Amino acid sequence: MPPANPRLELDAALKSYEQSLRRTYSCYTEFELEKLKVADAFLTASGLATSIDESQCCARDATKSARPAKKKFIGFVYTMVSRRTGFIKIGFSKSPEARERTLQSQDPMLEILRTWPGCMATEKFLHQHFAAKRVRGEWFSLSKSDLKTLNSLVMERQESNRSQIP
Repeated sequence: MPPANPRLELDAALKSYEQSLRRTYSCYTEFELEKLKVADAFLTASGLATSIDESQCCARDATKSARPAKKKFIGFVYTMVSRRTGFIKIGFSKSPEARERTLQSQDPMLEILRTWPGCMATEKFLHQHFAAKRVRGEWFSLSKSDLKTLNSLVMERQESNRSQIP
């Protein structure tokens, strides 16, 4: 069987990559945007049309820090409770279940309460919003009302990001 057209395969792969990023609330890093722009230019020059609307992305500027940029990726924002202390951890991970198992080696009474698809920017936003209730690091003393507020804030951010996607 003859090999498929490599240009069409590349176009399909790039479109799939772009769609997966857009489905995950358009949390592009500057590097990802540059990769998509280069791919878009290549495909346009090759006669294959794609379009990347940079204005529709919530791009994060990786140049704000003098140190090398930490890789910012898409995953899950989660809340976890320590049944021993009652404190709530607001975190971000590609795999919250694996993170839970890792932390359970230190505190077996940990349990994930909720996860949402998101990015590190959402986690940072939540940490800032609940800063007055911070106990230590990513651990907070939150009430049931605070947890409802947290859920509403995450849902609003997700809806806001979805509305930016064409």
